Amino acid sequence: MLLLFGILIFVTGIASHEHDHEHHHQLWNNTYQDLLRKDLISDYDRFSRPANLQNVTDLNATLTIYQIDVNEKKSLVTMFGRILFTWTDDKLKWSPDAYGGLDHIHLAAHEVWKPDITLYNSAMGQSLDVFGPTNTIVYPAGKVLWVPPTKFLVFCDLDFTNWPFDTQKCYVKIGSWTYSAKVLNIQIESEAKIEKLMTNPVWEIVEVKSIRHETFYPCCPEPYADLQYNITAKRHSMMQKNIAFVPITFVIVTTLVSFLFPSTAGEKILVNSINAVILVLLMIYFSFMLPISTTNIPLIVQHHYCTLYLICIALVIGAVVLKVSRKKNGNVPKCFKCVIDSFYAKILGISSPRSRKTSEQELEDGKSDKNLLSSEENELYWPLVGTLVDRTAFVAYFIVFVVMMSKHF
Repeated sequence: MLLLFGILIFVTGIASHEHDHEHHHQLWNNTYQDLLRKDLISDYDRFSRPANLQNVTDLNATLTIYQIDVNEKKSLVTMFGRILFTWTDDKLKWSPDAYGGLDHIHLAAHEVWKPDITLYNSAMGQSLDVFGPTNTIVYPAGKVLWVPPTKFLVFCDLDFTNWPFDTQKCYVKIGSWTYSAKVLNIQIESEAKIEKLMTNPVWEIVEVKSIRHETFYPCCPEPYADLQYNITAKRHSMMQKNIAFVPITFVIVTTLVSFLFPSTAGEKILVNSINAVILVLLMIYFSFMLPISTTNIPLIVQHHYCTLYLICIALVIGAVVLKVSRKKNGNVPKCFKCVIDSFYAKILGISSPRSRKTSEQELEDGKSDKNLLSSEENELYWPLVGTLVDRTAFVAYFIVFVVMMSKHF
């Protein structure tokens, strides 16, 4: 009797457990989304293109760019954004009425077929996957929407001729790696967009143009379609512009001012020596900032080393002027005397000792002294020769600096 009672309790417990398990199982799969997902994915092959061989899969793409970063030393450009893909998958169609009016479903990217879109000019080596693993949205007609975030690292032929006012033009080329245009027809759904999530401190994306190509390759008789996005970015870094122009402006002004010092002042040598050191430091800074190029040397670098040559010449001029101006004996060459006594010297602000002596003599006895200059007058002429050289150099350097600035900037 007790044995029968125990068997009855055991059977009742098993039946109750199966009922509860069935009840929970039914509750877990009691949504139309679960039923639809099971019907769509159960026998789905994600490695096979969802169309017959003679049918073409149309793939529409739209690129949106957020940000751009340029590695100037390695000539690499990184672009951040997203790309919108849409295509039709005949294996993912359903009737909304059969699933409670469900008009879309979310499926993981690895659960459905995706076109093998690859970045052609990638600088990432063997890593070809440039799209984030986001979910897809599937609609009853079989339309698949996939909007993965993207990070494109590409090579770019950078031109630093006008640095730091340069504008760079790079491109991103994407397309199928194995499907020809007769099987996978990639198209531009709409023009590429620029969406600024934050302000870039160095670069501003000016324009993005979309172009579709069909290219024949030696491996295959069919054409392969690709989309090329030409991106134009302009530098607007105020810090780099200030670093490039404030020191050189200081150097040019002080170099010109050094020619206006008294001809006997040795400070002009010190000023030009400091200017030379500043330019050497700037050239070292440019060597770290800019890549070494044999094709296009930046104009700012050309301007700086030309200025460095001019300062070296100014140091030589200053040393010669200093030596000449402190000379106490010897006759001044006639050509220098004629120039100092001419109208040209008056334009430069140099008054002739002969005219000063004449004025003094006229005040004393009312007549002009026609004799040759005395040794004291020769001593007055030597500093004026140095001043003449300095003022002439000032005019010449001013013209040269203006021409260089207009040519390089």
